[in-house]
Amino acid sequence: MPIGLETVGLRAAALQVSRSPPEDLQHMGAAQSASTAVVPWAELRSEFKSEERKEQGIQTDAEVKPMAFFHQPTIAKTKPIDPVNIQSRRPRGSRSNAPIVLADAATSYNLDPDQLGRCRRQALLAVRHSYFEVLVMLTLLASSATLGIETHLNMQDVESDPHVIFRIFDIFWCAAFLLELFVRMLADGRHFLNSRNPEFMWNLTDTVLVAFSTADEGSRSISGCAMARGLLDNFRKPDFNVAAFVRDAGAHGDTSRLSQQLQDAAATLEEDLRREIAACHEELLLCASSINDLDGQLGEAHDIVGALKASVLRVRGDVLVPFQDIKWKVELLERMQAVNVLIRRVVRFLWDARKLRSQMDAPGKDFSKAAHTLHELELLLQETGLDKVDILRAEVLWIRDVSAKVRRQSEEDLRSGVRQGNHIGLSVALQVFFNLQCLWPQLKKLLAELLEEVRQAPLPAGAGFHQALEVNLQVLVGQTQRVHALDEIIQAKADPVTHKSFQSVLEASNVNSLTSHFWAEAVGVFKAKFAKVCQDRAFRAKAVSDCPKVLQNLVTAVEKLGRGKVMKAVEREMLFQSVADLRNEYLGEAIKRITEPVEIMLPDKLLSSLSASGERLTGEAAATDELPTMHDLRRYVQLLVTELERVESCPELLLKDIIRSVRSSVLFFATRLEQVVDSSNEIQCLRETEGRLQLISPLPMPAPGHARNARLFGIAHHTLTALKELLPQRFQQAVVTEQVTSTLKQTQAAVVTPIFGSLHQSLIKASMGTSDDLTAVCQAAGHLNRYYFSLFGAGQLQGHVKEFCVFAVRCFLSAASLVKPCGPQERSILVRDMEVLESMLSTLEPDFQTRIRYEASVMNEFKKLLGTTAGSLDFEELMNVIPLHLLLTYLVHQVEVPIPSLPDSLQLRKADYLEAEALPLWEEKPQALENLKANVRHLFEKCHLAPTQSPLIAFVIQKCR
Repeated sequence: MPIGLETVGLRAAALQVSRSPPEDLQHMGAAQSASTAVVPWAELRSEFKSEERKEQGIQTDAEVKPMAFFHQPTIAKTKPIDPVNIQSRRPRGSRSNAPIVLADAATSYNLDPDQLGRCRRQALLAVRHSYFEVLVMLTLLASSATLGIETHLNMQDVESDPHVIFRIFDIFWCAAFLLELFVRMLADGRHFLNSRNPEFMWNLTDTVLVAFSTADEGSRSISGCAMARGLLDNFRKPDFNVAAFVRDAGAHGDTSRLSQQLQDAAATLEEDLRREIAACHEELLLCASSINDLDGQLGEAHDIVGALKASVLRVRGDVLVPFQDIKWKVELLERMQAVNVLIRRVVRFLWDARKLRSQMDAPGKDFSKAAHTLHELELLLQETGLDKVDILRAEVLWIRDVSAKVRRQSEEDLRSGVRQGNHIGLSVALQVFFNLQCLWPQLKKLLAELLEEVRQAPLPAGAGFHQALEVNLQVLVGQTQRVHALDEIIQAKADPVTHKSFQSVLEASNVNSLTSHFWAEAVGVFKAKFAKVCQDRAFRAKAVSDCPKVLQNLVTAVEKLGRGKVMKAVEREMLFQSVADLRNEYLGEAIKRITEPVEIMLPDKLLSSLSASGERLTGEAAATDELPTMHDLRRYVQLLVTELERVESCPELLLKDIIRSVRSSVLFFATRLEQVVDSSNEIQCLRETEGRLQLISPLPMPAPGHARNARLFGIAHHTLTALKELLPQRFQQAVVTEQVTSTLKQTQAAVVTPIFGSLHQSLIKASMGTSDDLTAVCQAAGHLNRYYFSLFGAGQLQGHVKEFCVFAVRCFLSAASLVKPCGPQERSILVRDMEVLESMLSTLEPDFQTRIRYEASVMNEFKKLLGTTAGSLDFEELMNVIPLHLLLTYLVHQVEVPIPSLPDSLQLRKADYLEAEALPLWEEKPQALENLKANVRHLFEKCHLAPTQSPLIAFVIQKCR
């Protein structure tokens, strides 16, 4: 920053103070006086400037008043009090070596120039010279003037930096004031800042101001050097961009400062270069010795370069001159060739134009040949610009007129041929466009016209929707059939000259089939129209209910086009996808209609309110009162049939989904039924005491949970019956699947399996026990039949009872065949037990002889077998009625030779053998029978039995081979 106005003002004030009367005069007026006399300051000054004065004594009580800078001081004279000796001193302009002494009674300040050094003496004389003060005043005035001008200019242009000349002036004034301070310090020495020094205030003020000014200039110089260094660092960057640097400098508006910084940077760079050169001075001197050698090498190089120049001149004369000649001739030949080509093209153009005239003027105009000629002429005009030739301009206009005429006529032929099915007109028009190399653009234009007709067909929402839909589909089908006929011609047609197929032109434009391309565009138009109609909420509900009819119209339209001939399955699916939202909404409502009856018949509230005992948790009426009735089940099945018949016309689009939903609804119903089944009600009529089965007293009676289970069993039974009776035969196989049947039967099994399961286990134990055990089981079965099975509907348990009867006969016969020894007493017991078993079967199934005909006949034949001795048995006849596994087991245990039984040979208990080995043999599995034979063979071999021992052993060994 330049020296401020405050600095200049302070320096002026300090100069005024320093030029006030000396401190010695103030000592002379230290005492006050009552009366004062004013003495002019000029007289005192002239007295002090006298050449030589003797020491005088002055007595005065004058008080020295401070004076202003521009006012001469006055001295008030009073009564003298203390004498002050003032030694005469020379004026500041004098060169005398007389000492200068200012003294009072207490202190003295003595500077003798003769006693000082040479430099200090000169400095002291210079400071005390009168011109020194004048010079300082002039410097201050000049500095103030410069500062004022600079401040004025800065106020006028605040944004720009000060001119460089002001910077130079600032440095100059700073150096001048620093020099003045240095001279004063040299003159006064250690008394420079002494308080007894008459110029103490000036020296102190001058020192502070010069120090601040010097610090300011130093900081500016250091910052300038730093900025110069920053500029140098920017210039040294490999990616430095001069244009960007200048643009940024101009944008910031600091060009003057940047100019100064650039000058400083240049000076810094120059100084760095000088320093580097000075550092390398010794190395340069060392290299100077090899200059002579370098001079010799340069001379040799100069000779070589001269030889090379001579060689180049010779080569240029031998090669370049002929080359230039050849180049000129080649250019001339090139121009001649261009002219020749142009002439040939003109000739060809005229020839083709004449040929086109002959083709167009012929009685039977062949537009296909004319199109080929037109295409060649258009290529010539496009490549060579012959239309700019004046003599050909008329021909060019005529050719363009003919081209427009041919194109227009061919477009009409193509359009009429597509609509009327004229294959000849279509073939000619296609050939014309193929020869003109614009086949695909013309076809696109034709397809756009056909699509516009599809788009213009009205499709209003309201009463006439279905009729308008049929009209739209008819237009869509008709246009597609026309495009398909055109597509067949294109696929079969090829150019007779180039043998290039027309289809290859479409494939080059990524169109494999014209029909598929048009169908995709047309379906998109139809989808947009249909979606716009369905936006009406009032109409959408009716459209959803009529969805089968809408889909039937779409199916009919697709069938008109023909399956596999016109379009593929993917393309047919595109049309159906246009109404996919409507179809999905209809399916959602249909599923809701199919599922809601199940939730009404078996609501969640009912399921959650039933306890395990079959009673309501709230203590109200029995839950069976709210279970669905037979009438509800038939209504439910009829509703399913109605949904199936409604969508029967759309087997592919709706019927499959509805059938799947119907199956899901039935399965959902069966699952809910199973959730209501009381699984906590266990029926126990027998207990085992000391290995014997005994009836529980009193026998248990049916609980409410069992009544509910019986009702649920009947519901599942009637549901399956209603499905088989009410469903049309065409839906039977699709709806009543094995999964549906097994799920409903599983619900029934969840009800009766616990009852019959306990009977099965009791019967197995009784078969391996005594007659009393079997009697107890028969009594328990009779109790269950009377009080439990009677709760089920008539004939509902027939299948389960039949299965139990079959199991009872098989279990008893298998256990009887394991009896060993089997003497007359054991046989009579078995016969009595068999009669007890028959009575139990008669109780459960009065007509069991007919229901289980095979097992009943085997039991009767086995009863006869028990009454016959082993010697009179006809084994072959027995095999006709009794199963082989049962006969072999019985005969093995009738062998007279003492051998272990089959369970003992396998180290199994009889009950385990009966359940694991004997009963599975009734299923007639080959592997089970082979295992039995292997066990018998192993037993006979272990006991060393031979066929010769008895006919029974021989028969068994023969059948076990």
